[in-house]
Amino acid sequence: MMGARGMTPEQIAYWDRVFAALVKTDEWKKDLQENFWEDGYADAKATRKRLDEEYAEFKTILTELGAAK
Repeated sequence: MMGARGMTPEQIAYWDRVFAALVKTDEWKKDLQENFWEDGYADAKATRKRLDEEYAEFKTILTELGAAK
């Protein structure tokens, strides 16, 4: 789940709390099992870190291929 650009720290914290609680519910765990999903929940800070890492990886690859500067 991604939020809109410009969300305040308070809004981000609210949604972090909502989703952190959601992924602890029995219903969520049941959905994971029934759909063969993996639990990959990450809060906003961890998600931002991973997105930044992926961006750097892709930029390196695309630069080496001559598709990015």
